Amino acid sequence: MLAKFKVQKLSKSELFCTWEIGGGTIRKKLLFMALLIFSLSLMGIAGASASDVGAAQTQAVNNSTVYNLSINQTANNTLQTNTKSTTQAVANSTIKSTNKSQTQQTTVITSVSSQKQYAAAGETKTTINSTSFTVSQITDAAARVKAYIETNHVLPNYVTIGTTHVKMPDFLRLLTAGLLQLNNGTTTPITLKTVAAPAQSSEKITSGNIYKSDYVDLAKRVKTFIDANGITPNYANTNLGKLRYESLIYTYSKILNYYQTNKALPNYVSVKAWSTVTSAVSQARPVYITSDYINGATTDTNRINAIVNGLKALGINAYNAGLGANTHYSVLQNTSVPANALIVDVYGGADAGVIYEMGQSYYKKLVGTRKVFSVWMAPSSVNITGLAWLPRAHDDNYSPASFTGLAHPDQYLLNNGYNYIYSGDLNAIIAAIYKQATT
Repeated sequence: MLAKFKVQKLSKSELFCTWEIGGGTIRKKLLFMALLIFSLSLMGIAGASASDVGAAQTQAVNNSTVYNLSINQTANNTLQTNTKSTTQAVANSTIKSTNKSQTQQTTVITSVSSQKQYAAAGETKTTINSTSFTVSQITDAAARVKAYIETNHVLPNYVTIGTTHVKMPDFLRLLTAGLLQLNNGTTTPITLKTVAAPAQSSEKITSGNIYKSDYVDLAKRVKTFIDANGITPNYANTNLGKLRYESLIYTYSKILNYYQTNKALPNYVSVKAWSTVTSAVSQARPVYITSDYINGATTDTNRINAIVNGLKALGINAYNAGLGANTHYSVLQNTSVPANALIVDVYGGADAGVIYEMGQSYYKKLVGTRKVFSVWMAPSSVNITGLAWLPRAHDDNYSPASFTGLAHPDQYLLNNGYNYIYSGDLNAIIAAIYKQATT
């Protein structure tokens, strides 16, 4: 520590020597022999190193004034983790999580506002704005997640709470925290935290019921594991066996949905294997999408790809099968297209000749065990629903000369076993295709 030494002459016969150490002052009345002490002190001061001075200056700052910065930033962070298998055993039940070489893309938005503050012993004080949700908001979100899973047979990528997109790993923590608050009768807002998904999940469970005391205990163990490790478990042990990560989200969404409706926690929750929940998707037909020329090659291709990506997000295997006037026919001749495929043909206009062709025996032979679904894009196409007569297209150079049009084209399609949609809404189109692929 750096010491400052001062000598003050007050009279002919007395001196005052002053030491200043770390902001403190010591004054002492001395006799003339203090001159000798003064000389020795000067030698000690001359020997102080630069590192000693730096340390003294740093300590002085840390023990007095702390300057905090005002930060408002958005950063895209790619987190590369390589975490060994972690196993936590609580009350004879085990939660296990394994995450190896997992890459997660996250967007972090921080808003830290602070000013010059005074802190003791180097304490830094900052104010951080965080996102939190009420239990009521969480139960509402749980109801929507439950409905989505039961309709689409897959987990959603996220659920919107307020204006925030909450990813499923983060949502599992909110679900368990919300349940524990409901069980304890508290209503404190729950802070959203970033949680990693497991690299893989596993399950070995027998269908049955998990009773309230057990699902509350399970929620405690799952939340404790998440808070300790920053990642959701691969599975959690229950009285029915191992319950996988996806099943945990579905199970607690059902419990909180029940609470939202009945204002009470259920006595038990029914559980079955996740493979049973998603069976509609696992048995779904692969989808091959073709398109006529409608708005130009780029726009039309982008439309096909948007539908493909929308179906993939729902767990459906979907493919762009090509763009062109005759792709609706050539895709049926492609031997690489499997026998159980769903063929989706997108049209910009309703062509009476094309619809008529679909009822002919040679066309049905090409279709075989595949399934064909037609999409007519609004508003460019005529809506055939309820249409009494669809005249022959002006550019039809393939139908017999005697063919002038088709009566009740909608009924003609349905009677020959084909379904269709007339819409310009891609979400509605994707939902309709999904239904065709899974039924």
